[in-house]
Amino acid sequence: MRDHAEVNGNKLAYSDGRTALSCGRLAARTARLAGHLADLGPARGERVALWLDNRVEAVESYLAAVRAAGVGVPVNPRSTDKVRRFAGGPEAVRV
Repeated sequence: MRDHAEVNGNKLAYSDGRTALSCGRLAARTARLAGHLADLGPARGERVALWLDNRVEAVESYLAAVRAAGVGVPVNPRSTDKVRRFAGGPEAVRV
C-alpha cells in the first residue's frame, strides 16, 4: 500500500459522496487505524467485526484490519438479530 501511495499519492482512491480520499491519504489513515487495532491486541488472523454502512470508512477499516494482521468481518448494521447470530455475532470476534 505504501508503494502504491508513493506512485499514485494524489490520485483518487475512494469516494462515497461525503468523503473522497487520495491513495496517499488512504494509506496514512489505514496505517493509523491499523495501529489502533494492533493496540487492542487481536492475534494474527483473528476476526475484526466491521459494523459499518457502505462508505469510505468501511474500506479504510477492511484495509486497516489486514494491515493489523486481522481479518475484517462485515456486519451490516441494519441486519436482523437472526442474521447477526448466523454470522457469529459479536461473540465470534475479538475486536
